[in-house]
Amino acid sequence: MDFKTSQKLYSAARIGKYVHACSGDKRQAMQLYRYNLRLCQRFFGVLHLFEVILRNAINNHYSTQLADSDWIINQAASCKLLSDDEVMIKDT
Repeated sequence: MDFKTSQKLYSAARIGKYVHACSGDKRQAMQLYRYNLRLCQRFFGVLHLFEVILRNAINNHYSTQLADSDWIINQAASCKLLSDDEVMIKDT
């Protein structure tokens, strides 16, 4: 993909940071951007696992603390969450 297309698709602001980091060298900036994508791909799996583990720990904590396995639904129903959150939770 050429630089102009990349800039249009990814946004000038995003690509501009890489161009700035590469002292204006657009080719080097695109190489750096692709390197960053590969680096992010390597972290994605680890971040995904961390998110699942953290979410489960939060759920376990509040299920125990409130003695309620449906704590998030019941907290929403009892107006202890913001009304927008209650609608979102019930819709999922």
